[in-house]
Amino acid sequence: MSKGYVFGKHWHEKTRKNVPIDRRDWDLAEISRKENFFTKKSEIVISSKYGGYPVDNSSLRSVTFGVRFPLRKYARELVQSSKGRKPVILDWGCGNGKAISQLTSDPLIKGKALCFGYGNMWYPQWNEIDGVKFIFKLKEHLPEYFKRNHLKIDLIYSHAGYEQWINSEEKIEHFLALSSVMKKGGRILLQYGLFSKSQLQRLSKEYEITKLKMRTKGIKSACKRYIFTKK
Repeated sequence: MSKGYVFGKHWHEKTRKNVPIDRRDWDLAEISRKENFFTKKSEIVISSKYGGYPVDNSSLRSVTFGVRFPLRKYARELVQSSKGRKPVILDWGCGNGKAISQLTSDPLIKGKALCFGYGNMWYPQWNEIDGVKFIFKLKEHLPEYFKRNHLKIDLIYSHAGYEQWINSEEKIEHFLALSSVMKKGGRILLQYGLFSKSQLQRLSKEYEITKLKMRTKGIKSACKRYIFTKK
């Protein structure tokens, strides 16, 4: 396991050096290069890493830790309280589907909830997972997908997906668009919550916003977690 985050620098195991990073408070991080799909340029990317799992292979345990919320327990409660209706659960930025697969395979959830994984990359592992429907679309089309299928979402969780794929303003617009397909009382859980006061005000028109109390180190604003509950 890597040495972890040290106030603006990260110990990079390959180079054995402290590497400055410009993203805030990635607790355990891995620095790598990839080609940007849109610009076709190689760029440095930092992917969150918990317990040895990279983001696209995150286990349910690591996602639960990331969002600081008991996902399995809450999904079971949704099933029990739905009175015959199957609750809708969405893993936004699901990677290879490991976390949502582990959630839907729980004996108290399997076959009793509609589980979805959403990603902007297609993974061959999706073909091997039963009980989960994977959505490979542009994020702008995601609300329309659920409208067309007459589904209301009970729970959305994202393990760093929103922070990697959507800039701050796009995130707000996407949340507001998703509100039309959220069930009343439905929740959105994020690993990171970097929002300005004005952005939270805009979101408060559609969602009740609960800030989770966190024990933080380093830059506190990067560690904020919120629960967004549809009004």
